[in-house]
Amino acid sequence: MNIKVVSSNQLKSGDLSIKTATTADMVALRQFAEDWEQRIGNGATVRIPTYGVLVHGVRTSSMNMDNFELIRDGILQDNKPFIPNAEIKYIGWLTRSSSTKSASSVVVEFTRPEDANKVIDEGLIWQGEVFQCELYDRQCRVRQCFQCHKYGHIGTQCKATITCGYCAQDHATRDCPTKSERDAPRKCAACNGPHEAWNNQCPTRKQEVNKAKAASKSRPRYHLELESFVARTTTGIRTRDRQNESNPIARTGRPTLEPGRPRDANSSRSRSPTKKQQKRANCSNNQVTPDDPRNEIVVNIGSQRPRRTLAPSRRVLETLDANRQITQHSQQMEVDDEEC
Repeated sequence: MNIKVVSSNQLKSGDLSIKTATTADMVALRQFAEDWEQRIGNGATVRIPTYGVLVHGVRTSSMNMDNFELIRDGILQDNKPFIPNAEIKYIGWLTRSSSTKSASSVVVEFTRPEDANKVIDEGLIWQGEVFQCELYDRQCRVRQCFQCHKYGHIGTQCKATITCGYCAQDHATRDCPTKSERDAPRKCAACNGPHEAWNNQCPTRKQEVNKAKAASKSRPRYHLELESFVARTTTGIRTRDRQNESNPIARTGRPTLEPGRPRDANSSRSRSPTKKQQKRANCSNNQVTPDDPRNEIVVNIGSQRPRRTLAPSRRVLETLDANRQITQHSQQMEVDDEEC
């Protein structure tokens, strides 16, 4: 099977984003990443997505996030009866202030969507207790840069001038000479109001919080398990092919008046421009849909920031076979202003 790469673009972080025509093509690139990722650059690796759940009401005294391996092994052991093959890549508190509370929410990211969905259904067992879980959607968070204090990105991606969160001057927040003075005048770097950049009364911050809440209301309950999605799509394509083979006359659409044979297949088509547009929008999974996030793969370049857009060679891509399905990036559920 030939792999069709639609585009490759360098991200602000220095990584390379590669988009394919279909999700099946992306599955092939992920599966055989070791065969081509080093051709992008020394140390380049394909970023594998994770599938997160938000665990509510966990006692903060029961988890020391400095002992990741100990917590991970404990969770996997307690939940082994219903997720025996699960792997966990990340565990952390939802917000920075979680450690000051008696109980808070924990983000747990799995390597497979099936395991995350199982935990969403059954709950997560930890130290003899069962905790309610929900899908973790990163779109449902407030992202504020700690360098320029604008919204929508984080500090590692920021190229703007460093701005103080207390007075909006051109110095780092930690170096502000008036940060310990309660009566010192404040200026927001986001809206220019008389308050700190992270103040909850900031109009700009309120808008961002409302956006995050709106995204939270429309989030799905489960992570998309794309292996079953591909299987259903492939079955549908094969079924249509078999129907066409069993009725070749209807497929060719030859005009005829012979008994038992249909008239021109095109004669019953609607000539309405509106219906034509609707049919065009009803595209299949095998069509080129470069804007579909499922068709995107991110290559982490590491310390080597590429100076030009690169793509795998045709010879490498043409040898790949698609047999697995990619999945979306880890998801979060509640509004969170913590950067990661």
